[in-house]
Amino acid sequence: MDHHVPLARAHISGGDYRPRERKRAYANDLGYDGALNVSAAGVNRGKVAKAPDEWQTPDPVTWCTYAEWWVQVKAKWELTVTTGEVDILMDMLETCP
Repeated sequence: MDHHVPLARAHISGGDYRPRERKRAYANDLGYDGALNVSAAGVNRGKVAKAPDEWQTPDPVTWCTYAEWWVQVKAKWELTVTTGEVDILMDMLETCP
């Protein structure tokens, strides 16, 4: 299993000041399908804790869903986004039907 927005990325996006219980809830979020994903080990190792402006899924067909899930997870947990994230996410969302 892979956190769509990696734990380390959540930490540097505002999660660092959250109470331990909130961090635990984020790490174990099963209430949203996009929070945790099954991914190939190679994909997970390539992504590490990178944001979309540092790494995109290798298959452009998945960019729409990837971007939607990223935005939804960040919004749900009130995490910050950088200008670089916004720029690439907007490009990825343009691939949506």
